[in-house]
Order: sequence, then C-alpha cells, then structure tokens
Amino acid sequence: MKADELFIEKMLHGTDQYLIPVFQRYYEWTSDEWQRLWDDITALLEEDAKAEHFMGPMVAVAHNPTPGSVPQYLMIDGQQRLTTIVLLLCAIRDLAAEHELEKIRGQIQDQFLLDQYKTGMDQYKVIPRQRDRAGVMKLMEGKVDESAGRPLECYNYYVKQIRQAMAEGKALETIFAAVAKRLTLVMITLTDENPFEIFETLNSTGKPLEEADLIRNYVFMKLSFTDQDDFDENLWRPFEDRFSAHGEHKLIPLSDYYRDYLMRDGTYVVKRHTYVDFKKHMDGQDDKNGFEPTELALKLDGYAQLYTKICRPRTYIEDEDIQRELRYIARLSSAGTAYPLVLNLLGRHKDGTLAKAELLECLRALQSFVIRRSIGGESTRAYGRWFPGAISECKDGAVLEGLIGYFKKRVWPADEQFRAELKSFQLYRREFDMTRLMLIALEDCCQHKEPVDVDAGVTEEKLTVEHVMPQGIVDDAKGEAWKAVLGPDWEKVQTNLMHTLGNLTLSGYNRELSNEPYETKREELKNSHLEINKYFAGQDTWDAAAIDARTDHLADQLASIWPVL
Repeated sequence: MKADELFIEKMLHGTDQYLIPVFQRYYEWTSDEWQRLWDDITALLEEDAKAEHFMGPMVAVAHNPTPGSVPQYLMIDGQQRLTTIVLLLCAIRDLAAEHELEKIRGQIQDQFLLDQYKTGMDQYKVIPRQRDRAGVMKLMEGKVDESAGRPLECYNYYVKQIRQAMAEGKALETIFAAVAKRLTLVMITLTDENPFEIFETLNSTGKPLEEADLIRNYVFMKLSFTDQDDFDENLWRPFEDRFSAHGEHKLIPLSDYYRDYLMRDGTYVVKRHTYVDFKKHMDGQDDKNGFEPTELALKLDGYAQLYTKICRPRTYIEDEDIQRELRYIARLSSAGTAYPLVLNLLGRHKDGTLAKAELLECLRALQSFVIRRSIGGESTRAYGRWFPGAISECKDGAVLEGLIGYFKKRVWPADEQFRAELKSFQLYRREFDMTRLMLIALEDCCQHKEPVDVDAGVTEEKLTVEHVMPQGIVDDAKGEAWKAVLGPDWEKVQTNLMHTLGNLTLSGYNRELSNEPYETKREELKNSHLEINKYFAGQDTWDAAAIDARTDHLADQLASIWPVL
C-alpha cells in the first residue's frame, strides 16, 4: 500500500483512468453533500482563506496493469466524491464556454475529463458504474442526457451555484483554480491487499455503507472483474431494480429484503448483523467453492418477486383474493415484522405445497392475531422474533394448524374480549391505519353487485374517514344542534365516543359534511354508494346509545372477518 497527497489537477491531469467497480453503490449524493463541498470551495475564495482544503482519503487498486495500456484503478472508496468533482468540472466547463473562456473550457475538457489523444472508453478519465455511466459520460462529452437522474441534478445544482457566485463578483477563473489547485486528497493505492476486504471495512464520506452494499460486494467478489459487467447488467441490476421507487411506489429498502429473506426459514436475524449472517449462510452452502453467483442471483430474484407482491400487492398480484389479504396486511403498521412469515407462505404457495384456500386462511389468521392484540392493548415488541419463530411450527401438510397453534400459545383475544375492548377503544386516535383497514374490510365484505374499489379510494384519498359526531362542536347553530342531540352530557359523550368505531365511516364528502347537523349528514350518508353507510338510513338520531349500538353491530362483523381459528 502506498499513499500520495494529490490535488485534483494532478489526479485528473495525468493518463490514469479511474473505474467505479460494479459492486459499489450507484451515485446517490444529494444536495446536502453537494452543498458541503460547495461551502468548502467558496471558503477557499475568501481573502483570509487557508491555502488548501483536504477532502479526505480515496482508496484505489491497480486493475490489470499491462504494458502500453491506459493505467486503470478501481475506486474502492471515494467514488461519490470523485463523481461529484467530475460533475462540478462539467458545470465549470460549460459556463466557461458560455462566457467565452476558451482556455478553461479546453483545459477541463481535454485534460481533466477526456484525454484528447485517446478514443473509445480509453478517453474517459472516470468511468462510472453502468447505471450512471451513460448520463455522466454524456456530460463529460459536453452533452446533456435528460434521463441522467441524480448526476444531472448535481450538474444543474453546481451550474446554479456558480452562476450565483459569478453574479456576486467571483471570477470563474478563481473558482476553477480553487477546485483544481486547492482541493487536495490522499490517494491510497493498494498493492497486495484484497480490495473487497478493504471495501468491507470502509464507510464512505457522508453515506455509511448499508448491509445491502456489503452483500453486493460479497457476491461480486466471487466473480472475475471481466465477468462483473455482464453479471450486473443481465442479473443483478434487474434484481435490484425491483426495489426502486417508481410511479406511486416508494423505494423498498434492499437491506430489509435481505434480512427478511434470511428469516424466511424461521431463523431470527439481528438487523445490524444482516450482512454477517448472510455471509455465514452463503459460506456454508454446497462444497468448498461456496455458492455460485448466478444461481444465487436467480434465487434472490425469485423471492424478490414474491417480496414485491407483499409490498405492492395491487400492482403485482392478479388473484383478487390473495391481493385483498396482502393489501390488508400492508395496512397494518405492526405487520411489517411478519414479512418473513408471509414470504415463506407465498414461497410454499408458489411451489405448490400450500393451496390457495389454506394460504388465505393463514393470511387472515395473521391479520386477526395482530388486530385483536392491538385492540386488546397487547405489546407488539416481540413480533420481530415471534413471526419468524412461527415458521418453524408450520410443517408441510399442516401449515395452518401449526400457525394457529403457535398464535394460541400467545395472547389471541377471543370474541367476547375483542367486542368489549372495541366498544371504548379510541380507534381513530390510537390506530389510524387500522381504522381505515377496518372500514375497508367492512365495505369489502358487503358483497355488493357493483362493488366500489374502496381500497383504491382510500389510498388516493378520494375516500377519507368521517366522524359522524364531529370532532369540533362549537357555539354556533350547528354546534347547538349537536348539543341538543347528544344531551346535557354532550362533552363527555364527545370525549368518550368521538374516536370509537361506531362513530366512524368513510365518505368522499368529508369537507362538505364537516360539522353539519346529523340530519344533514344522514341524508348524504344514506345516499352514499358505500354499503357501510346504508346503516344510517335507519338511524333517526345520533346519540351515545346509537354510537354504541353501531360499534356492537360492526364489532360482530369484524369478529367474523378476523376470527380466532
């Protein structure tokens, strides 16, 4: 190992080429990191500034050095900083061209970004990871790729900052000199050390390594460098893309998937030990050669398809019955700890060892266990261990029996307790997500000939939770009408029953109904397209007794939807 102190100018001005290996993360710095670098640069522009700013160490390893070829180095640590510097230089170059500063433009283009005497891939001073590659290379060439994503955002950010600095009197020549001649780093070049092992121990500046980063590195170290690009393009990247944010879908944390994948067979994994346990699991596979990367990627991708069904059931599940049960589970905030169990169940169903009817019963049992315990005030603290533990009790041919037996060893409140607790439970205030789930399930079970897609309506906020007795009763005509209905103890009734199930429903007219008197709300609700609101047609008044009666009515239905098996 050797260490050299370098300025950006010396690092990029030579013939060396820096490759971002595919086991590294994609470019993911954001405005927070961009701003910190810009603050460091602008500090160098002050009259009393220090001579230079140290950016920290970067770690590289020589890659297949051969006589006559471009010297290449794999960036083991520092790729986020290096990519950002390249994008910053692109911004300076383009503003130099705009202001006809040809010397700066040409120096950056022909010496810092590209080697004017080389062609093809050899001409680029930095070669990013494949997903970032096209966009960053276009910018290095002086072109803009609107699909470049985060790198383009970084480029635009620095164009804006530099324009502002120039408007405030800073010369572009001075800004360029600060970047090229006053930003310094230590380049640590590995010789005999294993680059993967070094990577494993490092935390990149501003973005600590996640368990998924270490797992990716571990898998790729089983491949030769010459095979890594094809493996990434054809297998690994499509697998990781399943977890990306797109459309209405949020990002699915890849590290969470790996942990749940490991726990799908019933073994509990501590979150911070995901990588270590993954490595132990894979090192114990097969023969002395360990696992085969292609087989592993295909297996991980197979379970990833099931995992995205759990997280995004409406998009990826065609079977309406299974989709419904997984949509319900997705709405239970404490059910995320049950994903290893659900993954196991879906895996059994996929390989034909768990029939659809039994799968549905298992998913309903899980919902029932969580919902009834929540209403009963039972702790959720042990769920992270309980649900993976339940997998060990689910034997082939008796999965449902095993799951029921496991749940019954814990507290699974019976109907009598469930109904009693639900009567006074402040559902809306204490379990908002469960409130919406219960109302959706109550509507779904009505079996209307022309059913409303109430789940989609709630998700899109076209349907919202309506308090029949309003949350706000004030001293106006509407408030006086409610006080008359509720009686002399109206404040006590409102406090005790406002957020209970009996006083809650779904409506697309929440804003219009607001604090309106019951007579007005009743007319609107009984004409609703939702079956759950037909109930109000037979209710002439809405006092404490009416609210309690509806809670009892709905509790009976919920006990049937989510029974103790």
